Amino acid sequence: MSASSDDRIAHALGASRSIDLEHLPSGGPLDLLHLRAVVAELRRGGPTVSCELSLSQASWEELISLAAELRAEGQEISPSELARVLLERGVDALRRSRGTG
Repeated sequence: MSASSDDRIAHALGASRSIDLEHLPSGGPLDLLHLRAVVAELRRGGPTVSCELSLSQASWEELISLAAELRAEGQEISPSELARVLLERGVDALRRSRGTG
């Protein structure tokens, strides 16, 4: 849907602003479905660079938990791969917000 269509719909509904729900984290089951799609897309992507990152223990444990949830649904992913996916999503969002992507 184009931005002008979004604007017309928002205006017709009396909205003072609109939010792109595609990138809005909800913490619900649809987030895992979206994450599975992002993982598959990144695996098809171009060249990568290996680097070392330091994370808090709490963040690493959350990555382990999320990766386990995805594996339970049939998506083979490690906590490290999941960290890459989330970092790539964050960088892409930042790039879009700055108008450089």
